[in-house]
Amino acid sequence: MYSVTLINLPTSSIRKPAEHSGLASLHAYLTSKGIDASIIDAYANNIDIETCWSLIKRRINSHPQMIVGFTPFVTSVNELVVLGERIKKYYPDVFVIVGGHFATFHKEYLLDEFPWLDAVVVGEGEQSLYEYSTSPSDDTPGVLKRNTPFIPRPRIRNLDTLPYQTRYISPEKLKDEPLSLVTGRGCYAACTFCSIPTFYRNNSGPAQSARSVAHLLGEIKTLINKYQKNSFKIVDDNFFRVTDKNDQFLVDLVAEIKKLDIDLIFRLSARPNDITEKRAKLLKEMGTNVVAIGGESAHEDSLVLFNKRLTVADSRRAANILKENGITTLMNFITFDPILDISGLKLNLEFIKEHMNFCVFHRINSHLWLRSTDPILQKLLELGLVTGDTNSFPYVPYRYKCSEVYLIKKYFDYYCAKNMRDYYAVVETLMAPNELPTPEKWEKYHEFMIQDTSMLEQLIKNCEEGVLEETDVITEELFEDLRLFV
Repeated sequence: MYSVTLINLPTSSIRKPAEHSGLASLHAYLTSKGIDASIIDAYANNIDIETCWSLIKRRINSHPQMIVGFTPFVTSVNELVVLGERIKKYYPDVFVIVGGHFATFHKEYLLDEFPWLDAVVVGEGEQSLYEYSTSPSDDTPGVLKRNTPFIPRPRIRNLDTLPYQTRYISPEKLKDEPLSLVTGRGCYAACTFCSIPTFYRNNSGPAQSARSVAHLLGEIKTLINKYQKNSFKIVDDNFFRVTDKNDQFLVDLVAEIKKLDIDLIFRLSARPNDITEKRAKLLKEMGTNVVAIGGESAHEDSLVLFNKRLTVADSRRAANILKENGITTLMNFITFDPILDISGLKLNLEFIKEHMNFCVFHRINSHLWLRSTDPILQKLLELGLVTGDTNSFPYVPYRYKCSEVYLIKKYFDYYCAKNMRDYYAVVETLMAPNELPTPEKWEKYHEFMIQDTSMLEQLIKNCEEGVLEETDVITEELFEDLRLFV
């Protein structure tokens, strides 16, 4: 039986540190089975690659029979390569593995490209990693190795069989961030740009799995008693379950939370079509003050491309229902996509302006990221918009149907990059607040949104007037020559 070290890699980010629920669940499961396991979260603890390497060496030196597992993101691939190569160079008997969404989508590429990598844990990892840690040389369902047939692992249908996730970051370190909770995994929808259905298809079984109210409440009570915190971020892919036709889970959850006689705060995610008057009232009763919904676009053709199976009216209705019930909407939105023309971009801009006074948006220069495993890739191939190898790593290159929209995007990206960190310093407190945000925070957010929408509006106008210069690189001088003022 091997010891396991789980690593969230160091990477630069403008976002605040948060618990990695995936690693925390893996750690809890392994330790419940008697495996010696540890987490090194370089990202959350803001430690650099050399400090991370020192911690890895210390762990291996004290536990020679070791498996080191990384959960890489696209922003931390370089760090993965550096540390993976070092481990194999200095500790050749240590097994190096990767897992998570990014690793699952690029499993063949990673094994082909990096000889120091021993295996990829594909899809859900708790059972697969445990079995691998007991005998890494054996064929393990859910684990891909070189020159070995892959055996899919069935999904964990009943999440009550898993222990509560490990809490490895202190509340003091999390500062004003809420504690993360998982009530279910997966989403019943099949949006073509989304990684969630693709990820869980690597495990056989239903689209969603869930916990019971009793199991969830047990964890909530434990966290309240241990940490004296009352705010929680539900990190489910979709809080609502397609099998829960009568909302019994939500009804029972609200009833049990009321019995606690403590004011709790929740943030969660849903689809616009999931939001009804009944559900919004129940969500408010349980203490929900932020709901993230995937509106994605105000361009109906784009919604069809995304296979959203909803309309712009559905997003408007959901946002207004949440507003009427005193819940802030975090509107996930793809402002720029490859089939937009200028009129479509204007529709997106008008939608943002219509909702920015009561909805929170990620930075509105957001665009579509295309992976080789995304279903939308086939649609873009049919439209002739894919410009490179469909197996490109980590993203597949594509062009915009309307070159003017892409030109506007380049200028707008340049503008947004100048104060992105300042933007998220304000917005993150509205997205998952530890307490209700102050009017001052909302005012600062609205200032940003007025500036951003005004800039995008000016860029569209300048493009239509033919004064946006086509260029590969946007410079300060070029930007200032346009006499853009906000």
